[in-house]
Amino acid sequence: MLVALSEAPGHLLRISALAATTGLSLSRISRVVDDLTRRGLVEKRRCAEDGRASNAVLTAAGLARLEAAFPSHLARVRASVFDHLSAEDVRTAAPVLARLAAALDTTPPTDDC
Repeated sequence: MLVALSEAPGHLLRISALAATTGLSLSRISRVVDDLTRRGLVEKRRCAEDGRASNAVLTAAGLARLEAAFPSHLARVRASVFDHLSAEDVRTAAPVLARLAAALDTTPPTDDC
């Protein structure tokens, strides 16, 4: 979720778009956003264009936490996945994974608050 916010314009996404991006239900994403808000990693703001909606905004502390976690996360992914594959396996899998990623792409609309 922090990655999705870090990649969004202004580090801001409508909560419904964040739910779609992460594949979580609205009720689950609301609980996660509330928890991250308590931890100071995300702010929850009312949407100016639609008072019924809320936005999640990545804080400076949230971005710092994400940046600090990145090297160890990347190392873990490499150890868990890529260290078990040959270079040929990765080359062969790349087009298939790209097609799957394109099919799963749930990029939120850019007209969110």
